[in-house]
Amino acid sequence: MKTLKKRLGQLAAFWLLLLFVMSFLLQYPLYVLLLRIKQAHPLAHRLRVGWAWFLFAGIGMRLHVKQEVKLKRRTPYIYCANHTSYLDIPVLAAAVPGTSHFMAKHELAKIPLFGLFFRTIDIAVPRGHHRGSHRAFEQAMERVKKGGNIMIFPEGGILPGAPLLKPFKSGAFRLAIANNIPIVPVSLIDNWRILEDAPWPALSPRKSRVVVHAPLYPADVNYDEHLLRKRTHEIIEQTLKSYHEN
Repeated sequence: MKTLKKRLGQLAAFWLLLLFVMSFLLQYPLYVLLLRIKQAHPLAHRLRVGWAWFLFAGIGMRLHVKQEVKLKRRTPYIYCANHTSYLDIPVLAAAVPGTSHFMAKHELAKIPLFGLFFRTIDIAVPRGHHRGSHRAFEQAMERVKKGGNIMIFPEGGILPGAPLLKPFKSGAFRLAIANNIPIVPVSLIDNWRILEDAPWPALSPRKSRVVVHAPLYPADVNYDEHLLRKRTHEIIEQTLKSYHEN
């Protein structure tokens, strides 16, 4: 029975991949057009949010977002979320209002077609390359000064051991301190169960719960990057434990 369930899950994951590729290819000319013009980037982001909702519907997944407080629409935020699944990017894009720019590893910019996002609206961060990392930091500063949100997975990638939280890297918190921008912790509760991170993943559609926590302001921690990082980690870790221990 377990083998049959796993095989069905793998077939469902293949269906998601097929749906992802085919729908993206249909939209690709429109993305190319919109992403050539910086003023059209908010429209391009809204298009990919719509695409995310289409994918959720296509696999029978429901998104449930809990906001601890109502966030100000015209205030830029740096969203920091745990990272356990390839579903995290579309889920985070759909869960958070406003135009958002993802910061992620540079390798994503090399993916055929899809890398277009990380060469335009999003920000690719080279690993182990000081000058490239500094440039990515400057790009993020430009985005927030123009009112855009930054999306970061501060664990630095999908690491084994979900749903346990790994140590956070400092980039998001240095950016927050330097620009006096609030950090918004985000807890992604179920994505690791819906689409596991494995060579042959199985898809198990269910409700994807997201908790968007109250903002943490640099002034609240006396502009201490270490304390801001620690507090963000604690909030997400405690939330994950509260859901998964029940």
